[in-house]
Amino acid sequence: MKKNEENTPKPVEKIEINESHLKLRVILFIISFCVVIICAIIILVNYLKEDDGWTSIEANPSVDINCSEDFVFSYDLGNTDISSTKEAREITLLYSEAIEKAYTLYNPYKMYDEITNIAYINSHYNEELTIDPLLYDTFATIKEYDSNYLYLGPIAAYYEDLISTSNETEANALDPYQNDAVKAYFNDIIEFINNGDINIDLLDNYRIKLSISDDYKSFAIENEIINFIDLVWLKNAFIIDYVSSALVAAGHTNGTISSYDGYSKNLDNTNSYNYILNILDNPSKTPSIVGKVVTKKPISVVQFRGFMYYQSDINRYIKMSDGTYRHYYFSSVDGLSKASVNSLTCYSDSLSCVSIALKSMKFFINDSFTTPSAEGVEFIWCKDSLISYTESIVIENIYPNYKGEEVND
Repeated sequence: MKKNEENTPKPVEKIEINESHLKLRVILFIISFCVVIICAIIILVNYLKEDDGWTSIEANPSVDINCSEDFVFSYDLGNTDISSTKEAREITLLYSEAIEKAYTLYNPYKMYDEITNIAYINSHYNEELTIDPLLYDTFATIKEYDSNYLYLGPIAAYYEDLISTSNETEANALDPYQNDAVKAYFNDIIEFINNGDINIDLLDNYRIKLSISDDYKSFAIENEIINFIDLVWLKNAFIIDYVSSALVAAGHTNGTISSYDGYSKNLDNTNSYNYILNILDNPSKTPSIVGKVVTKKPISVVQFRGFMYYQSDINRYIKMSDGTYRHYYFSSVDGLSKASVNSLTCYSDSLSCVSIALKSMKFFINDSFTTPSAEGVEFIWCKDSLISYTESIVIENIYPNYKGEEVND
C-alpha cells in the first residue's frame, strides 16, 4: 500500500490569474510591437532615401535583360527643387525604360512579343516590316555613312564562338589568322555584301525590307547563318546616344553615362563639372591608365582598345597563345580583327558616339596606323610610350617613361 501511494499523482494545484496583470502584458506587447514596426519603417525609409551628391543609377527593366556589365550611369542628385529620393526615382524610371527599349530592339538573338527587333527582322527577310522609329533611324544612320558593318552579323557570330572557347587548342583551330578555311568563309560573306546580295531597304512610314538573294540564302542555309544583320560593337554607341538624349530631353543633365566597351557621354551643358578621361595603353603587356585628361566639356567619347582591360572584357576579347588578341573590331574588307595601335580615343563636343565611331573606325581597324583626322573629332593615341593628341590638352598623371606630344594636321 505504501508503494502505491508513492506512485499516485498529486492533485493539480489551481492558481488564480490576476486579470489586471494580463491586461498590462497585452498592452506592453502591443506597445513593443508598434515600436518594432516604427523602427523598421524608419530604417527602411533611411535605406531608401537618396542623399544629395554623386550616386550610381542602376536600371530596373521589366524584361529579363542584364545591362550591369555594360553601363555605368553616375548622377549628381540634389540640384533641383524636388527631393533627391524623388529625383532618383524619376531618373531611374526613365533610364530603365530607355535601356529596355534599346536593348530589346537591338537584340539579334531573342524576339519579344509585339516587338519587331533585329532578331525578328533576321528571321523575316524578304518581307516588308513596320519597325520602331528608333530602329529605323539606326539603319538610316548607318546607311548615311555608307557602312556595310550592319551586314557582318555572320562574322560577328563567328567571333562570338571563338571568344567563348574554353581552351587554347580550340581557339587556335578557330582562329581566322591560322585557318584558311575561315578566311575563305569570311571572304564569301563579304563578297555577297559587296555584290548587293543583302540590303536593308528603307521604305516610307517606318517600313523596311531586308532583301536577301537566292544565292546568299542558299549559302546561309548551308552554313547555318541566322544573324544576317547585327550592330556588333556599334550597339552600345547607339544605346548611349539614345539614352542620353532621353535624359537630356527630360531635363536630367547632371551626370555621365559610359560603357565598358569604350563609349561615354557627359550630359552637362553648363561646364559645371570636371570629367576625367582615362588614357589606356598596354605597357609591358600590363593594361594600365597611362594618363588622364580633365575636361568640363559635354563631350561624347569613343575609345577603341586592342587589349583586355576590364574584367567583363572576357566577353569581348580572347588572348591567343602568341599574346595577340582577337575581338569584335574586325575589318569589313577581310573579316580579320585588327588594331593599328593599342588604343585610340576619339572625342567630340558636337557629335554623337555613333557618328564618332563611324568616322573613326577606319583609323583603328587597320593593318597600319596613320595619323587620324575627321571633321569635328579630336584624337588621342598611344604608341611606343608616346601619348599623341590632335588638340591642345593637358595630360595629367603620365605613366613612367611616357611623354605627351601634340600632333598638328
